[in-house]
Amino acid sequence: MKVTFYLKRPDSDTATAIYAHIFYDGYKRVKYYLPDKQIEPKYWNTKKHEARQTLPGHAVFNRELKTKSEDILEVITKYKGAGDGKPPTPEKLKSLLTENRYGVIRLQ
Repeated sequence: MKVTFYLKRPDSDTATAIYAHIFYDGYKRVKYYLPDKQIEPKYWNTKKHEARQTLPGHAVFNRELKTKSEDILEVITKYKGAGDGKPPTPEKLKSLLTENRYGVIRLQ
């Protein structure tokens, strides 16, 4: 399982949305936009998939991204543990993340 963050409009001159590319169960992929999380592309490190050190507060911003990544993976793990051991479908995962199921996604 892996979560990588990308920008919606990497060539924008203004702040753009960030989405998580979630890869799990060997082949399932989900694109999930982070609510209320934006950044100007000039502050984004495309190789590390995180904020550059030139962004004021970059350490906090990157820590929040790491937490969101861990939360997403926890949702998948909890879903598997609560059911028949199978991971959620991509549609179900999006629904779980949107509904904030299992109380682990910290959206702010």
